[in-house]
Amino acid sequence: MNEKDFLRFASPNEQRTITRKNLGLSDAVTIGAVYTFPSSFVVTSPKSYFSPLASCLRANPYLSVLLGSESSDKSWYRSSDTVDLNKHIRILTAKPAEEDASSAIQQLLQDHLDLPFEDEVPPWRLVVLPLDTSKAFLSFAFSHALGDGNTGFSFHHQLLSALQTDDQTTGPHIVHIQKTPLPEPCDTPSRLTLSWTCLLSAILSPTLPTFLSSLLRLPTSTLPDDQTWTGAPVPTLRTNHTRLTLFTIPAPALSKALTVARSHSTKLTALTTHLIVRALTISLPPSANTRNFIASIPLNMRPASDMSPSESGNWVSLVDEKHPAFPPLDPLPTGQGDKMTSVPGTSAGADVLPPARWAAAASTSRLLAERAASLRDHPVGLLRYVGSMREWMLGKMGNKRGVSFEVSNIGVFTPPALIATATVSGEREGDAEGVGIERVVFAQPGAFAGPPLQFNLASVKGGDMVGTVTWSAGALGLDGGEAGEGEFVKRVCGDVEEGFRLVVA
Repeated sequence: MNEKDFLRFASPNEQRTITRKNLGLSDAVTIGAVYTFPSSFVVTSPKSYFSPLASCLRANPYLSVLLGSESSDKSWYRSSDTVDLNKHIRILTAKPAEEDASSAIQQLLQDHLDLPFEDEVPPWRLVVLPLDTSKAFLSFAFSHALGDGNTGFSFHHQLLSALQTDDQTTGPHIVHIQKTPLPEPCDTPSRLTLSWTCLLSAILSPTLPTFLSSLLRLPTSTLPDDQTWTGAPVPTLRTNHTRLTLFTIPAPALSKALTVARSHSTKLTALTTHLIVRALTISLPPSANTRNFIASIPLNMRPASDMSPSESGNWVSLVDEKHPAFPPLDPLPTGQGDKMTSVPGTSAGADVLPPARWAAAASTSRLLAERAASLRDHPVGLLRYVGSMREWMLGKMGNKRGVSFEVSNIGVFTPPALIATATVSGEREGDAEGVGIERVVFAQPGAFAGPPLQFNLASVKGGDMVGTVTWSAGALGLDGGEAGEGEFVKRVCGDVEEGFRLVVA
């Protein structure tokens, strides 16, 4: 270790992301946005982005760091003297006029989520997909070791502000870096404290009979059982091939659904979670013998930690919650496939979630709010007791997964006030002279050893909510190979979209 460029050691949660990257199991968390530019801006020139990116580097110290001792259990962050922006920018061929923009964006994400980063280069890149002469999809992909999904939001805030205010049409591609300390990580023992009950539960609950755990008052409600759908076991070979499907909830339907949800004391993440349970209940074949699902929901710990919303780094924890499948379903008529339908209450309006389901969704909202407001007994804090992160991860191979799906909602992107007004379509645009953002998209690689399905949600204020569903090929444990998995996920996405429509019908 060179003390000259040493910044700090990785925290346990950061070590988890570094080890996962080193094992080739996960790489590029991606936050992309459709930007609109004035006619004078040259979308297809890397030089157009040099000066704005230099501003981002000055604002975010994680964008200039390198990783040290990645293959060990004691990795560390180190500084770089310079950043060559030519190594971080990729300009793709413009989308063909006849190709749908959403299809082109989906293909870009599919192609780049598993793409590794170059050695000895800070692990991030900006991929530019021109959509026309004044519009482009800018995909910011970065190693999870540099931050969470909200770190990507912060990057686009910084980039958009720089594009709006920077008078330079170009700048040098070499950016000289002044060494600055990295912020303290989220998961320090002094911040994320753990009770003895939490520690004993983590150690004993998976091995004790339920009645004994109950006597000891150890929580067991989020452990999978024989009728919990968790997809296929973790593979025994270290391969990860991410697959992706994109879906959209239009702004008008989203706004109306949120109004209905508020009347039931429910927020968006909880509503979406229960609509996913409904969709999986409908789409899974009867042979899956599923009676419940476990949802894993990341929490943004910045507010509870008194940190700025724009603070970069990994500031997340998780909440797991078990949900019963919807009531028994009737099979489709002969010839319509091995799929269940006729969920009670789907024929009319808000009854798509019967009263008991709305009560459960409201309970989920309360749980998320309570856990996000507290710094005590978070599972991410338990990582400090993992002796070897590498051995722990490799030990998952061949075992059953612990949850059914993840819902990661990074929230609403609110552009700086000077950019614009909402159009009738619900999108956000810059004015004729400025730079604006129409929509944002969030994606992350399929989880090799985690949830078989990940639902990644993001929206622009006043605009559509864009969701991506990602999974590792083979992780769903369904017949039909990759093609069968793809068709299944499309059905699930369609059922989620239908759920939002029915909520407001």
